[in-house]
Amino acid sequence: ENKMNTLLICFVFISFYGTSLSLPRFEKGNGLGIVNGNDTTILKHPYLGSLSVDGTVYCAASILKKNWIVTNAFCFRHVTPSEMTLRVGSDRWNSGGQAVKLSKVFYPSEYQNDFDYNVALVKTSKPIKFNKKVKPISLAKKEPEDGAEVTVAGWGTTEQGTLGKLKDATVNIVNRDSCKNDYHHPYPTLTERIQCAYKYKVGPCWKDEGAPLVYKNTLVGYFLGENYCAALEVPQLYSSVANLRSWIIETMKKN
Repeated sequence: ENKMNTLLICFVFISFYGTSLSLPRFEKGNGLGIVNGNDTTILKHPYLGSLSVDGTVYCAASILKKNWIVTNAFCFRHVTPSEMTLRVGSDRWNSGGQAVKLSKVFYPSEYQNDFDYNVALVKTSKPIKFNKKVKPISLAKKEPEDGAEVTVAGWGTTEQGTLGKLKDATVNIVNRDSCKNDYHHPYPTLTERIQCAYKYKVGPCWKDEGAPLVYKNTLVGYFLGENYCAALEVPQLYSSVANLRSWIIETMKKN
């Protein structure tokens, strides 16, 4: 009965949003964001930045250094870095704080336009100025343990359909093998570079791609998103920063 209910929910969601579970897709101005989250401020998440294109919030990102941010590689499927604006230090994605243009994006050579090796390391066109509302975040050296409570934040549209208010939510890390059992179709393959987190009908969705997943003040992942969002009653997919950390550090050093 539970499986039938889950299938019915998925069918209704797919019918309503016109998307497919079998293929990832990113569309401008589409979908939901932090669902059933809490109002928050940038002071609580000073490492967080928004990425916008043509006056629409597109993705979230995390500040690593004065010239570097990290986000979901899907964010650059249809746009170039020069078309995006990074905004940091503001509770709003479209005003206040610092607006910074982007210059170049780097991907792992193994990245094949899917969830595995999904990391976009982006260099800004000018240095980000740090202050109490703008701070870098450290990269996690290991994954949180199963069941750990982690925090995700972003500006995506809420369950009420409103857009622009910064929200956060706490979710729990899900055992990778258990998560694999929740995805009965062959896509995606959950490698060590992908981890799962879940709380019933709580978490990010479209427009929150790249939203940072934080544990004990370190970046443990970011939302991989696409078709897997809080409206579906399955764990959500995040990158595993601990297993991408070496590539991120090496790439920043070389560039």
